Amino acid sequence: MADHQTVQDLQARLKRLTFAIHGDGSARTGLPSPTQNYGSHPEAQIKDLQRQLQSLASRSGAVNEVLQLQATHPEVLFPPTSNATLPPTALAALVVSHARLYESLSAQLNTLQSFSVPDAAALTALSALQPRVSKASDRQQQQAREFAELRARSAAVVEQWYVGGVLGMGEKWAEWEERLRDVELTVRRMEGAAKRERGLV
Repeated sequence: MADHQTVQDLQARLKRLTFAIHGDGSARTGLPSPTQNYGSHPEAQIKDLQRQLQSLASRSGAVNEVLQLQATHPEVLFPPTSNATLPPTALAALVVSHARLYESLSAQLNTLQSFSVPDAAALTALSALQPRVSKASDRQQQQAREFAELRARSAAVVEQWYVGGVLGMGEKWAEWEERLRDVELTVRRMEGAAKRERGLV
């Protein structure tokens, strides 16, 4: 009974595959309807399914490539299963070696269970303040730009005052001192000339 059900499942899959590729599967490949009786020989039914699959592969390049891939690399579609198991002593040693990890994980899970869900009211209030926070942040950035501009302007004014005031006045004082020395020399020469004239007289 189980073999008959398996064959019926294969028939249904082949019919769906034929319909997906060609449309009306029973009309193209002669697939039997689900109610058709094959008899009580699953071998004959499987051979008939293989014949229908080969007929489908002969008219579909995709199906033919899949069958060739299955024949060349069967492990792609049916990967080998490993039934190897460790002996009980090795399994016991593996469990013992991870005992601390199990205990730590259990403690962490218990700690998580003891945590209460925080009240969403604070988060809701914070979300409501988001527009004001964004506005304040924009204002702060604008003030930072204004401060940077004021610092640049102040530096330019200080530089102008230093160049025009300190350095300029220093040059003027030097010029006045030089002119004063010239005047003193002129006055001394005039005084000397006057003394010599009075001495001659």
